[in-house]
Amino acid sequence: MAGVDQLHAPFVKLTLGGCGSSESYNSSMLTSYSATSESRSSSTSQSQHDSANFSHDYADIPGGDTSSCACVHNHRDGKDATDDGNMSMVDENAFASSCAKLPELERVPWCEQEVLNVLREGRTKHLCGHITVEMMQRLSFLLHRPLVRIAREVQRLSMSLNKCTKHEVQTAMKITLCHTLCDSCTQACHKALAVYAMSAHTHKQSKSERAALHFSVGKFHRWMVDVCIAPYVHEFAAIFLTACIENLLEEIVLTSLGNEQLGDSVLSLEVLDYGIASSSALWGLLQPFEHLISGVNASGKCILT
Repeated sequence: MAGVDQLHAPFVKLTLGGCGSSESYNSSMLTSYSATSESRSSSTSQSQHDSANFSHDYADIPGGDTSSCACVHNHRDGKDATDDGNMSMVDENAFASSCAKLPELERVPWCEQEVLNVLREGRTKHLCGHITVEMMQRLSFLLHRPLVRIAREVQRLSMSLNKCTKHEVQTAMKITLCHTLCDSCTQACHKALAVYAMSAHTHKQSKSERAALHFSVGKFHRWMVDVCIAPYVHEFAAIFLTACIENLLEEIVLTSLGNEQLGDSVLSLEVLDYGIASSSALWGLLQPFEHLISGVNASGKCILT
């Protein structure tokens, strides 16, 4: 299982050179004007020559190989098959396995008891009686992925000044989250910071109690330092990230389970997974893939919110 040190992996920019010379391009263009049949044969040979040069140039790049080039072609073929609606389950699994995935965290700045406290005392307290222990553990695991996505953006934005403030966290939320989730998390962050600023500084209260949060601000601050978000991490940035993740937990429960006819029934994991798959704001955010899928649900329906 990958460690948290993979969060600060360097960004590598690959620059591909030209595939053909200007002389060959001009000769092919002159040949195309001569006759229609010769144009078709010339374009076919030229495309094969360009693809061969593309594979050769990509193999010369450090870390690049022809198998990666084949993966690119397979990705294009898979996309075409998806657009036509003819992708089989085997092709879909092969396409999913070829995508890079987010690192799995060995340690997170919260525990299951804190997740339970949020569900009991937050906006989801009317649903807490219908949530099982397995669902609580599932929610705790799903929070890893938005945490990694936001932390990566915060780290990238903090490189210029070598410090992390609340502004970098807020900008990272705007990049990662959709408009509705971003507005909700931003309001929760400003509320927590206002309560923290108005509370009296006493040694008997922790930062979480002063900010009226259930997740530990100290654990989040320590986690941000351990994963090297920035050489200097301000306490307001830790409060913002804590309030953001805590609000995301409530939004996941309210969005995926809020429309269910509860009664005296107990919600299952299938209900949670179906609610997440139906939401365009949550489905892409909670996927294990490194690239972010925005604005679509599990069925591919585009819903921009």
